[in-house]
Amino acid sequence: MIYHYTSLESLACILESRCLRFTRLDFVDDPKEYSFTKDGFNPAKYVYVSCWTESQEETIPQWKMYGNNGKGVRIAIKPNVFNIIKDGEYRLLFPLNYFNNKDYFITPVLDENEQPFFRINYISDLLDAENKIFEDNRIHFKEVAIYKSLEWSFQKECRFILYVFPKSIGNVTYSLQDAIINRLFPNQKYLDIPICDSAFNSIQITLGPDSTFAEEIILRSLLKKYLGHEKFQKSVFANS
Repeated sequence: MIYHYTSLESLACILESRCLRFTRLDFVDDPKEYSFTKDGFNPAKYVYVSCWTESQEETIPQWKMYGNNGKGVRIAIKPNVFNIIKDGEYRLLFPLNYFNNKDYFITPVLDENEQPFFRINYISDLLDAENKIFEDNRIHFKEVAIYKSLEWSFQKECRFILYVFPKSIGNVTYSLQDAIINRLFPNQKYLDIPICDSAFNSIQITLGPDSTFAEEIILRSLLKKYLGHEKFQKSVFANS
């Protein structure tokens, strides 16, 4: 299982939409992650992430930073979250014709991965990451969004990562060349990607340590409506 700390409101949106929200990398909370630029080009504008942790143990910093100051929830879900469509050598999140009326295109999942799932590498010098991204006068998008400084290592973070680029309606291209040359990037701040049924039905919830009884009632109502049960557990830090 992997874990995500969030608010009750965000949980309600996930359950209602049956989707995970991906945020464009230049809108995440660590500005160092989207500071890499070369010749005015910022690859973070083409990368979307959904951030999780592999740490089964709860942590107070995660509750405070992301779990609505301890009044939210922690979601546990299986890493095989998405229905991957195989099309020859490609693995896709959507059929190609899904993008016919979209102004963006999501690139196929990397060949070596069954899911767009990556673990964060924590490094002492982010200049090393920048050198990997812009090595040999090329832009290596596979090196974007997988490095953070050591100060974040307590998160034990893992991520789902998507590479997205703009296109004209009805004109799908697999090349980023035009976008790079013309400094064009997707307009979407967020993308909501459907969760497969098996992962959705296996969702487990932990209620934050500082939640009120009213918030517990709301959680029970959400679980009953969308998952057909009221099962959840309370934080190990509750009443401590």
